[in-house]
Parts: sequence; structure tokens; C-alpha cells
Amino acid sequence: MGRRFDVLYACQDVEFDATVDLYSIPKRFGVARAVSFARAMHILMIGLLGWLAWSFQLAWPAWAGICVVAALLAYEHSLVKPNDLSKMNAAFFTVNGYISLLFLLFWGAAALVTHPKRLRRTDDTGPSNQRLTTRTYCKQGDRR
Repeated sequence: MGRRFDVLYACQDVEFDATVDLYSIPKRFGVARAVSFARAMHILMIGLLGWLAWSFQLAWPAWAGICVVAALLAYEHSLVKPNDLSKMNAAFFTVNGYISLLFLLFWGAAALVTHPKRLRRTDDTGPSNQRLTTRTYCKQGDRR
């Protein structure tokens, strides 16, 4: 049997899970507690993202991205109520899609701002403005 890692999305299938005796957080603890559990995991995730940004000493775009992700997660939880799961698709697919894309953009920008020299080509094989193409890479590889 496949495993689901999204507790909110699993709330829609609590009756099916009970029918076929699947193990799920909503089935075991109820939908209301499952929503609270998902909220707690999202709060923990935001804290861990903050710790990660701090430990890598990332610049302000990472912190702005964490704030945007936190706001979108709060919006997602405002859409999903234990007694009304009708907006689950909007919450799960749309909001999570925005979270993924924006997280990538903000953290990519943070990497550019924090470590700009590491993301540029700086080797001794040619001028620093030389583009690294497949042809130049193969020529460099032949020199070994």
C-alpha cells in the first residue's frame, strides 16, 4: 500500500481508510486532530527552515521566502476546516504549488546574494568571462 505524507489531504479519505483498514492520522485521531497535527507540522517546518537559513547564513531573500511560505500555509489552513473540506483542492494543489515555486525562487535568490562568487565560473583555464559550453568542458576534460 502507498503511504501518504500529507495529513490534510488524507482527511478527505477517512471513510475509505476505515473501510479498507488503512492506517492514517485522520482515521486514528479524527479529522479535527489531524488538521491540528498538520498545523503543528507546518509550524515546525517553518522553524526548521529558519534554522536552516540561519545555519547557512543565507541573506534576506531566504528570510523573506520563509515569511511568504508561512503566510501561504496560514492561508491554506484558513481554507481547510475540520467540518468543511470542500476547499481542499484549492488548498492542497494551488497553494502548495505556489509555495514550491516561490520557495525555489526566494532561496535561489538568497544563494545568489549570499554566495555570488561561488556561482560564477572561476577557474584557471581561461578568461573569467568565457562561457562554459559542452565544447569547452570537453576540451578541459581532455587536458587531464
